[in-house]
Amino acid sequence: GGHEPPYVLSAGGEIQPLELTDGVMLGVTEDLNYQSKKNQLQKGETIFLYTDGVTEAKNPDDQLFSDARLQQMLTRLQEKGTTDIIQSIRSEIEIFSEGTPQYDDITMLALKFYG
Repeated sequence: GGHEPPYVLSAGGEIQPLELTDGVMLGVTEDLNYQSKKNQLQKGETIFLYTDGVTEAKNPDDQLFSDARLQQMLTRLQEKGTTDIIQSIRSEIEIFSEGTPQYDDITMLALKFYG
């Protein structure tokens, strides 16, 4: 709720952001009405969820890791297992940041649907 849209990595090689509902971020205020939406993964698809700390990780030149860099990595890693996807992205963020202090959470979750 309130972060970047998850990506669906299809068995056919496509990477698409998951279509989201409009609305307010979770936990901002009590007693709000939230919209919901259902999506079903197809056999062999992986969903990758992450917080904005992934794409907003910075290097010493104050450049962001970026959504484009994340998409490129997901394209290269889509045939890998979920643990490899997470570990590879985490390692790439560490290399990219070159020791720049982390200022935001970096949270990732990858789930594969086997049918």
